[in-house]
Amino acid sequence: MTLRSAHLLVSCLVLVILFVNSNALDIEKLKKNEEHAALAVENGAVSEKDQGFSLSHIFHKKKEAPVEAPCVNLDYDGDSFNTLVFKDIKKNTKTGGKLFVGGDAYMTACSVGSELTELATLPDKEDVFVVAGKLEFSSGTINNGNMVWAGKGYYKDAVKNSLDNGTSVVHDKHRFDFVKAERYFRDMAATLSFSNSTGTTLWEPNQRTLSFTGLNNGRKEVFKCSCDQLGQATDINFQEVDTAPSIVVNVVGKDNCFMRDGLECHGGMDKSKNIVWNFVDTYHLHLDNVAVAGSILAPKVHITSTGGDIRGQVICRTWEGPCVQQNVPFDGCVFGGPESQFALLSSDVDEYVFQRTHLSQFPEVI
Repeated sequence: MTLRSAHLLVSCLVLVILFVNSNALDIEKLKKNEEHAALAVENGAVSEKDQGFSLSHIFHKKKEAPVEAPCVNLDYDGDSFNTLVFKDIKKNTKTGGKLFVGGDAYMTACSVGSELTELATLPDKEDVFVVAGKLEFSSGTINNGNMVWAGKGYYKDAVKNSLDNGTSVVHDKHRFDFVKAERYFRDMAATLSFSNSTGTTLWEPNQRTLSFTGLNNGRKEVFKCSCDQLGQATDINFQEVDTAPSIVVNVVGKDNCFMRDGLECHGGMDKSKNIVWNFVDTYHLHLDNVAVAGSILAPKVHITSTGGDIRGQVICRTWEGPCVQQNVPFDGCVFGGPESQFALLSSDVDEYVFQRTHLSQFPEVI
């Protein structure tokens, strides 16, 4: 065999190895996303039809063409709310923004919508308090907008006496679809949980300090920690995230999650409007007189609280206990945004499936 023939043989062997490895990687990517899609079906997030469409569409269509990704925040169907509870709520403290309740609401000494002063002068009042079930509102105020009752229970006369700035009680059983909204946000939380971390998480148990360090490159930052770490922490440090338009912290673990009294967040500037705490696995979160910086995405979680303050939105299944909530809407994109587009190759698949399934304005891929 000549030297030239040997070189050609080696080159062919290298190409064969690269081809095999490439196929193996593609298979692994496909397996990974099949698992994600199957989990979404199991959780009721997407249908089997959507699952099949998403995988075949992404892996067998025009993958080289990037698709611009719309910005997805924590609003739903045109409504921006401070608190969205899919079932019952029992609360006796302030909700500064809009409060939407899919079950029964037991409210004492509460105020709703007090921070929405910009709505007070609108000729057509917006809906600030929506209740689908029974409402007991013994005292408090409903401010700067209407209270909407869906008619599946009753409300007491105290509600009429609590309306402020000329607002009224409106009866509309079709005002908000809590069933679809719950499915939407469960899908969002599950999809976010598959996101790869961009920065690093450092847990120092002796100091009870949890540190998240980002890339500070002007893009979304994603971190991960456990329920156990979050429950023990008294200090949380966000570092190198000043330019991040969105910060997602995936909190994993099926045990009860806690955010305890004495917990403080540091980071040089207040990033409350940019942070989302995504509770992926747990079904119970207890807020123990804690100041929470950021929004809480917990669509299958029962929240209990003994006081404290939240500077952000809350999306949960049920909520019981006092906790002041400031109207600080999430001002970022959990998916998409101006700095994002889909390459439709591997890591973007889950995000693409979510947007393609839920957003009617999402561009078609040919």
